[in-house]
Amino acid sequence: MTSLKTVGIVGLPVIVGLVAFLEPKLKFAGVGREVPGLNNDRCTPIPGLQGCEDAWVHEGAGLAYLACSTKYQRSVWFPPLARLNATALPTNSEDTLVIYDFSTNSHSPLALTGLPKSFPGLFTHGIEVFQQPSEPETLVLFVVSHRPPASEEARSKVHKTGANSVVEIFETTLGSKEARWIKTVEHTAIRTPNNIAAVGRREFYFSNDHKRKVHWLRELALFYGEPTDISWCDASGETPICSIAADGLRYPNGVMKGAGDTLWSALTLSGKILLWEIQADHTLFLQDEIPIDRPIDNMIRSEATGDVYVAAFPSALQFTNSAKPAAILEGKRSPVEAWKISREQGEAQYYGHKWSVEKVFSDSGDTVSGSTTAASYKNRLLLTGPFSEARVCILPQAKN
Repeated sequence: MTSLKTVGIVGLPVIVGLVAFLEPKLKFAGVGREVPGLNNDRCTPIPGLQGCEDAWVHEGAGLAYLACSTKYQRSVWFPPLARLNATALPTNSEDTLVIYDFSTNSHSPLALTGLPKSFPGLFTHGIEVFQQPSEPETLVLFVVSHRPPASEEARSKVHKTGANSVVEIFETTLGSKEARWIKTVEHTAIRTPNNIAAVGRREFYFSNDHKRKVHWLRELALFYGEPTDISWCDASGETPICSIAADGLRYPNGVMKGAGDTLWSALTLSGKILLWEIQADHTLFLQDEIPIDRPIDNMIRSEATGDVYVAAFPSALQFTNSAKPAAILEGKRSPVEAWKISREQGEAQYYGHKWSVEKVFSDSGDTVSGSTTAASYKNRLLLTGPFSEARVCILPQAKN
């Protein structure tokens, strides 16, 4: 009896502590959260467009550039979520860069030219486009590529080594169906790259979403993410120069160049967007935080309005379950939200509120599933994800 009392006395505080630790994390992850539909009744499929983790929109031309894959390839190889079955990859990668036309709801793959003979193919994740104001028709494409090892022997051991992730740079002309390879940026700082924010023709920031390529702690990322970083690279020379811009961040995901010398970053595990000022030495100085209270992913800024759209996971557990290999092939679905962030224009601005945060889209997963990107074009919202089909949804016109 004494021993049982002792166990109870010792065990009860442990249980209480565990519940106190897990309850807010489970609530944040969406356990028990209902996802009522919002602006999800006018959504159109984009036939054949799937597996696109990220996108960039040229609003003037009504075109989107996307980094896409197939369900099968994502099911065996997507290192950000520890899909590391490299030996099951197709002989030739099925990943592509795609150009989508909003006016016709049609898309075409970009033909990649000038590739070196040793080019292993693309293994896509984030995509970013840079436009030089003096050459607006020239687009510089930055693409995160998680390359698997080259040899079969090395591929069989990739669960111990992780991917050989790089950033590929291409150039294209606005509207062209071709993109010319420029260079592969490889550096020890590019460990687990997720998203890119370009600040020059060969200069960019990127998020490392995990501290290590492979580690058992990654399986607990939803509850504990090892602090990692956002880094900067200048790839204008023969050897890239890279350095850490901001450190100690838990699961930095989407990054985006803002107005002026600002950079935005989304922290998936805390549901916050951080606003940084870019310093002369390429480090980042924190200026502001915008809470979303959801696990969040990519952000895209509308050049027409300045509003920022961010994709969110109202149920992170359903998303991770839908990302398991068998679930991807079966088409298991997960709910979606999109939020709009804009400068506060109402009375609240006089009380210190700088930003208006508004949910503009939600779906239980029946119509739109697993979106990691929400990109705006006029009153349309392009919703894409790494394991799902793309959709375009009509949003209500803004009231003046």
